[in-house]
Amino acid sequence: SVSAVSHDNFQMKVLPWTQEDLQKQINPRTALLSKDRQPIKVMASLISDRYSLAALARCAEVFLAQSLLVDSKKIVQTHEFTATSVSAENWVPIEELPATQVKAWLVQQKREGWRVLGLEPSPDSSMVYDFSL
Repeated sequence: SVSAVSHDNFQMKVLPWTQEDLQKQINPRTALLSKDRQPIKVMASLISDRYSLAALARCAEVFLAQSLLVDSKKIVQTHEFTATSVSAENWVPIEELPATQVKAWLVQQKREGWRVLGLEPSPDSSMVYDFSL
């Protein structure tokens, strides 16, 4: 025989949403910004080309970089950047580091135990795949 179960006698506790919960519902990408990130900071404050910065934002997104540092956050609002970044700026934390503060920032990062690695395209550079720490 089949017995019917009544669901009339239950109690539900309703809690108000936190700002974080609400933000996750509105923009699910917000949850990704708080997920575990790789210990990589991409310092791009000395790069002024918007297309190159957008490409770096995409790389930082893919590698779950801790942050992308740019000279001015206004750059992410330009058409050239957003057209190339394909919304990467919504996935990776972008911080502002004025070019005038780069040297002091690099010194501070080294003091905190970070390794500083510079990449540049020049004829005298070593290939990344030949490099080891």
